[in-house]
Amino acid sequence: LGKFYWAGLPREQIPNSNPVNYKDEYGLETCGSGWNEPFVPDNPFGFKFSDCCAQHDTCYGTCGESKSTCDSNFESCLLNVCNSIARPMRKALCITQAQRYAGAVKAAGGSAYKNAQKKCCEEE
Repeated sequence: LGKFYWAGLPREQIPNSNPVNYKDEYGLETCGSGWNEPFVPDNPFGFKFSDCCAQHDTCYGTCGESKSTCDSNFESCLLNVCNSIARPMRKALCITQAQRYAGAVKAAGGSAYKNAQKKCCEEE
């Protein structure tokens, strides 16, 4: 019999069908900030969001860069990852995850942005 696939990934890659339990090859390092870092996968369901998260962190840490510009560029980066996916169901799941990540930073990224700006602007 064939493998069971969920969201395009073999079941063994999604323990308990929970994306938080899916440990990507980069670890949980770039996506998330502070208390939520352990709960935000860098590459949820295997989608390569890690580079977008790293770019977003760099943007927040660039003195004088606006939060809205960083967040908008982050969303564009995530959606570009999704647009490279050919399979419609995987692409739809990726877009849903991208919208969640982008929405989270827009709604709750204020303190991370302020802390990063404070640190980088003091260094200059």
